[in-house]
Amino acid sequence: MITRTLTAAAAVSAVVLLAATPSALADDTVSAADLREARAAATAPSTVDAVTDFMGDLREGHSLGAATVAVRDGVVPVYTLSPEFVAGVRGARPGRLAYLAVPASSSDGQTSTIQTVRGEDGRWTVGNLASGDQETRLAATLPAGAVLLHEPQVNAWYASKGAQLTVLDPGASGRGPGSRLAVADYQRAVAKAYGDKRGGSEYAAQGMAGGFGPESGESGSVLPLVGLGAAALLGTGAFALRTARRQQ
Repeated sequence: MITRTLTAAAAVSAVVLLAATPSALADDTVSAADLREARAAATAPSTVDAVTDFMGDLREGHSLGAATVAVRDGVVPVYTLSPEFVAGVRGARPGRLAYLAVPASSSDGQTSTIQTVRGEDGRWTVGNLASGDQETRLAATLPAGAVLLHEPQVNAWYASKGAQLTVLDPGASGRGPGSRLAVADYQRAVAKAYGDKRGGSEYAAQGMAGGFGPESGESGSVLPLVGLGAAALLGTGAFALRTARRQQ
């Protein structure tokens, strides 16, 4: 996957990585107004121009030529594994809202995802672009009432509904596609896997948040959305997870 961070607002979405607090259990539901505002940000002329440039860069600097870019229908709420759930905080849900994904495509078949994030003022803005349209494709398979949950450490995607998770894309989790697991069992599994990777841990001290070391040499304009926030929050109780996404 190739990503590009467009604004500092991308770091705001990384609130999903904050250490567990009572406020972390706030409702993460998405309103119709949120969806409209996210789509408006994604379809703004400046965003379409940025997506066009981004898709051109995916061609190693070659322009799209006569190809055109269009923002497609659909806005997908994406939830990311929450630290309070990993920590076993009573009442914590498996995921916290990370961003609203809006798909885009070019007339020659390229796809990308516009990741919109909620700023401190509550408004939705474009924070990141990513290659591929994985969120939209997976959301199309969600059962009614389920939300799309991402476990970034192993790039696994789940349908989360009530007390059960269904594996949509196993990534490197070792779980079979379509397999189901109880939320309680999942909590025990992620607590075992990531309980020693929270802020202040040896893992965080080594600069492993987001999969980037402090001297990685990566440009700030191409850091993954969640990884960027994790790096920014180190030392403040952040929950450090590497992020990964398959090339689309």
